[in-house]
Amino acid sequence: MLGKPCGKIKAVATIIVGYGLSALLGLVAGSFANVVILRYNTGMTLRGRSRCLSCSHQLTWPELIPVVSYFLQRGRCHNCRSQISPQYPLVEVITAAIFVLLFERFATMPFSLLFYWVVATLLVIIAVYDWRHKIIPDGLVLIFIALGAIAPVVTRLDDWQLSAVVVWWAHVILTALLFYFLFWALWRYSQGRWIGLGDAKLAAGIGLLLGFFQGVTALLVAFWAGALVGLAFIALAKSNLPWRPRNLKLKFKSELPFAPFLIFGILLVLITNLNVVPF
Repeated sequence: MLGKPCGKIKAVATIIVGYGLSALLGLVAGSFANVVILRYNTGMTLRGRSRCLSCSHQLTWPELIPVVSYFLQRGRCHNCRSQISPQYPLVEVITAAIFVLLFERFATMPFSLLFYWVVATLLVIIAVYDWRHKIIPDGLVLIFIALGAIAPVVTRLDDWQLSAVVVWWAHVILTALLFYFLFWALWRYSQGRWIGLGDAKLAAGIGLLLGFFQGVTALLVAFWAGALVGLAFIALAKSNLPWRPRNLKLKFKSELPFAPFLIFGILLVLITNLNVVPF
């Protein structure tokens, strides 16, 4: 009789440990993502200790603890008291939440889980970088395309159905070409006003990673989310609300990068296995 309760306790403990480790790894991955976002294309390497961007104070280990250090320092550098961007804890918390949700979906598929954690970290980097700079770096999106290309192999290591890889590869390659051409056509027709060429490359990666049906779902989610947020920003810009940000003038493409919405669609499909295509 004692065996069953003990087994349940062990199962619950395993789940709690799994969620806890996922959250911790997500916080660390989010901290790494912040480093890449801030150093990429600046001439700085990923080596070396982090420093304050204002006074170059080398951060000590307590100042490097994800999320906690931000609140312990009250959002300011311990040395020069300059304000620390809230991007740091926000990216760390979002990445941790994504890691936990992916664990919920892929807990029994370790190869897929580790792979999608890597993909999610890269996507967070791309999304925040595009939001900050209004551009998707070729280096980052090419890594995403490469990960999408090997996804059919990695995700089938969990069930060892490697015989299906060749067929799936043909499917996702055709899907990637289709998505890229459609986005390239939008880019060319609008002369870059609607979307950027980086978005077309990102769409190709979506085709490789998700295939046609879930890839279309991710694109639809991205367009719906982008339209809703864009309309909300336009309404806010035209309102007379006292808390409206000053000088907010939204141009649909130039002020609202599309990559974060594409990435939201990708992550939503990965986490929920969503598919809105009716056939």
